[in-house]
Amino acid sequence: MSEEFNLLAFKYFNGSITGEEERRLFSEIQSAEGKKAFSLAEEEWLSSQEAVLASEKPWQRIRQRMEIRDSGNHFAPSKAKRPNFWAVATVAAAIVIACMGVFLLREPKMEYFTFESPSGARSRVLLPDSSVVWLNSGSKLVLANSFGSTQRKLDLLGEAYFDVARNENLPFVVHAGACDITVLGTKFNVTSYDEDNFIRTSVAEGKVAVSDGTHAVRVSKGQSVEYSKSTSSFTRKQVSISSIAAWTENRMEYADITLRDFADIVARTYNIPIVFLSEKYADEHLSISLRNNELLVTD
Repeated sequence: MSEEFNLLAFKYFNGSITGEEERRLFSEIQSAEGKKAFSLAEEEWLSSQEAVLASEKPWQRIRQRMEIRDSGNHFAPSKAKRPNFWAVATVAAAIVIACMGVFLLREPKMEYFTFESPSGARSRVLLPDSSVVWLNSGSKLVLANSFGSTQRKLDLLGEAYFDVARNENLPFVVHAGACDITVLGTKFNVTSYDEDNFIRTSVAEGKVAVSDGTHAVRVSKGQSVEYSKSTSSFTRKQVSISSIAAWTENRMEYADITLRDFADIVARTYNIPIVFLSEKYADEHLSISLRNNELLVTD
């Protein structure tokens, strides 16, 4: 490769590369020749005195850049401007996945990557196995650098909608709190926030198996299973398929939800606290469908 390529690689390793230079660098490393040259450049950099002074490994800087770009997707609802939920998605995810492919070729030991969608934001992530994940507000996804090559296991905190690429040799496993959700290829939603007393899995296509290590249930298309953290029990029910991925399309669609639970969802979506002045109607059930990207108006 050219001297310019090596210069860009060195600037990347020491953290001084600009956004434009980074895009040029990663366009070069898409080929097999580019990946090899990138690995050689890194070996040369690691052996130099410059590497001794550097305190972070390249993969850590990649992860931090992804988190910083996601955190920039905050929005403040107002009367004048609609929030753009998907401002972050494609560029940051593409750069991270390209980098992951490079480091998987040269780094045998286990490392981890974190994808975050802060409160008031949503993100779309393309995984190395071509599966797609939509992360809801206040959610985090963690996966190892071996994901897609020797295993497909990841950790979820918060809510995510998964469109899983089928691979019968590598089952796709989502670890969400006390539950593991196992699939081969399907579309499903998982809600697993720390502050909630439940872990909910809803299937839009295919089937999944949900287990807490002691009991396991199978969930089919159009079904939802809720795991109670307090009783360690499962409850299954039928749900509307259109409602399962509604939040990924900027819709809120609930056939039966309490006002308290709906308030929690609105608070996460818009990153604004909601306080009940009276508990009188907090546990009342309602059906609701908001389809036009309505604004939250506050005084």
